[in-house]
Amino acid sequence: MVEIDKGIAPPLEKSEDEYPFAAMEVGDSFHLEADFDDSVRLASRLYTLGQRVHGAGSIKTRLTATGVRAWRVK
Repeated sequence: MVEIDKGIAPPLEKSEDEYPFAAMEVGDSFHLEADFDDSVRLASRLYTLGQRVHGAGSIKTRLTATGVRAWRVK
């Protein structure tokens, strides 16, 4: 039988606070390493989170050979 644990909090979902969006100025970028399958999901997530911080059209993401790069463009 499998034991049931009580009182253990679930993991928190990543938010814009975990990425440097708030500190970014126009022209700044950052790179996160990930395999291809994770890169596609990560690029979408970074785009969405960046829009919350800086507004529509402010973040561009591109897949790289080793992960994802995100730029602040406006």
